Amino acid sequence: MVYPAPVQPLPGIDPADHAVESRSWGEEFTFHLVSYDGRYYAWTVRPWDDGDHAYEMASEQDARQFLDSEFAFLLTVTGWGERVASAHVGDAATGQILFSADVLDGAEDGIWLATSAADGEDSRYTLSGFGDLGAAVEAFATRTEQAADTMERLDIGWPRVAAGYLRYRAALARSGAARAVLGDTIRRSRSRIRAERAVSRVAGTVDVSREFMYHVLAGDDWTWRGLMPARKDVLPPRPPACLDPATLEPPQAGPTWSAGVMLAIDSGSEQEARAIAGTVLDQMDVAATIRDDRTGPVPEGLWTVTADADLSEVTVEPDTAENRLSYIGRNLEGVTWVSRPAGDSTAAHHWPPDVWGRQPDDMLGHPAIRAARIWVSTDAAT
Repeated sequence: MVYPAPVQPLPGIDPADHAVESRSWGEEFTFHLVSYDGRYYAWTVRPWDDGDHAYEMASEQDARQFLDSEFAFLLTVTGWGERVASAHVGDAATGQILFSADVLDGAEDGIWLATSAADGEDSRYTLSGFGDLGAAVEAFATRTEQAADTMERLDIGWPRVAAGYLRYRAALARSGAARAVLGDTIRRSRSRIRAERAVSRVAGTVDVSREFMYHVLAGDDWTWRGLMPARKDVLPPRPPACLDPATLEPPQAGPTWSAGVMLAIDSGSEQEARAIAGTVLDQMDVAATIRDDRTGPVPEGLWTVTADADLSEVTVEPDTAENRLSYIGRNLEGVTWVSRPAGDSTAAHHWPPDVWGRQPDDMLGHPAIRAARIWVSTDAAT
């Protein structure tokens, strides 16, 4: 985003006392549209960053548009709230995000749809608020389908694949919403179902087991949480058809793999660094857990964030460290990786090649990422 010059020094007021409108997102940030001394200010309060910023605006409408764009941008990197639906498409050749859409539920802080679209070399962010998740998810699906139509006409790599992916995400969101509505309908009838001992009959009506129906009634399934669950489309190879399963010997246990990602991030705080790392890990589409014991500040205003990647459900052929490393980094395109000597049991990549090797246009998932390392090894590797 391109920012106007902030006001220096800040007006000596409490922005909340002069706010035409205020909006918060947990404890991460608060925005105020301020009218003071005949001027309008877009005023942001970001405790995890470097405090308050105020930008003088020509009109109330300009201030509102600026704050909406800023709020939408920060929602895409926040770790707070419930992310109900999301879709992101980028250009692998340039590393630019061409379209993104996220529905976030902030409880008392509202339900928001934040979208971005490429605008030249920059991105244009828009924000919409909703009173219920159903309307927000439908707006997400509609906007994502519109983006798919646009994507097919762009001069990018694999435009039809990108468009098909966005239509898939839209359909997945609608399907999840219909399932959540059905779950809500069942839960509203919870007392009657139990009074009539009708759990089995209702389960049969919606074609699930009695055991699963108890999860629905308890609110553990068919809810708005996890509306679009992550799905790993990686299946193990089928055994040859000529083999009789009864004659097969029990398979030998394969090696236990460990893997990780370390990111050096230009950030003003640990909270922001972890949020940025989370967006990159989401782009990688790898199950990963950030390690508290290996996250911290380093010189030059950078933070390192390290995450353990879970490869237990990943199948590759042949099952080597290099192939598993390729799987981890499959979505991190557009940069030149440097590899250390690899074998069947260990492999690692890092970027950039050296302090002089980073090109001006290189970007690895997020502009704040300054360096990265990914690795894979077996327990037996040395």
